[in-house]
Formats: sequence, C-alpha cells, structure tokens
Amino acid sequence: IREGSQIVCDAQKKADLFNEYFVSEANVDDTNHELPVLDYYPNHTDKTLSIVQTTEEEVINLLYKVDITKASGHDGIGNRIIKLCSRGIAKTFTYLINTSLRIGEYPTEWKKANVTPVYKKDDHQYKKNYRPISLLPSISKIPEKIVFTRLYEFLLDIRFLNDFQSGFRPGDSTVNQLTYIVHKIYEALEMGKEVRMVFLDFSKAFDK
Repeated sequence: IREGSQIVCDAQKKADLFNEYFVSEANVDDTNHELPVLDYYPNHTDKTLSIVQTTEEEVINLLYKVDITKASGHDGIGNRIIKLCSRGIAKTFTYLINTSLRIGEYPTEWKKANVTPVYKKDDHQYKKNYRPISLLPSISKIPEKIVFTRLYEFLLDIRFLNDFQSGFRPGDSTVNQLTYIVHKIYEALEMGKEVRMVFLDFSKAFDK
C-alpha cells in the first residue's frame, strides 16, 4: 500500500493504515443520544410497532436457512455448525433474543466485526480504492433478520415507503425504476415535450 512516497509491505502496518483510513471516511457522529423525531410522514397513522418477540419455530427456521458458504465472524463459529446445531440451540437462543429485545440491550460480542478491505477499482496501491467489508458473527444475523421482518412489515402496513422505493425491497429492484424512467421519457417525447433530467451519484455512499 502506498503511503505518501513510500510503499508499505508489512502486514500490521498495512492493517493500521487501512483502519485509520476507514475510520476517517466513516464520519459517524456520536450515537449515544436520542434520535430526532421524523417530521415526514407520507401517510399519518396512530399505529405503533409492538414489542418485537420471536418463537422457537421461527428461530429454528432461520438457523437452518443460513448460507454455509458465508464466512464466519471473529467468534469463528461457521454457518455449517450453526445449521447442524439449529434444533439443539434454538430454545436457549430464542430466550436470549427475546430477552435482548425486551430489555433493549444487544450483546456486545455480536457487534464486533472483522473488517476486511476489498479492492474496488483503479490502482491497487491506494487505500481509497478499497472498501471495508465487516464480517459479523453469523449468529448475530438471526436477531437482525427478525427485527428487519417486523419493521418492514410494519412500514408496509402503514404505507410508509414510497411506491418508487425499489432498492432493498423483496420482489422489487432498481430495474423497475429504470423501466419507469424510460417509459416517462418516451411518453414525453411522443407528446412533443422537452425532457430534462438530473442524476446524482453519491461517492462512497455506503461508507458514510
């Protein structure tokens, strides 16, 4: 890795350089404070999301569906082991998840990650051409999926998500966005109208 006018080859020094760079790029403010109230509600509702809880059956199903090709986190517990032991650990794991959700505390070890720099493009020697990939403990993905499912279903129920929000939605994709845009362009041209568009590209959007 190039640092100034020098080439760094030592593994530990390269790791330190990547760590310093990724931390400086994140620009994450202190999160130990209350989140501001969201002013924008497309469809006002008095509905609230109840306390999220899970069942042993749901946990077994999620444990059994883990992808055994995925890498493990810092705990070294691979998905193959998790899948094989799904029924044996389900009862205790369900209790742990429900307790965590009930008291509003998340196990610290589940938040620790091994960060791996992955090359994106251009010169391999420059840190800016890499992005960080965080490898969390595989077991921590289960409560995340449970919370995501409950939250996503709630947002759909209150019609919070915009109809044109295609990214990250099951059964949808940005291809639908492109199809809609192309349709509107052709429609306007056929009516003899002028078409003007503005596209925004956020550099390293997921890093920030």
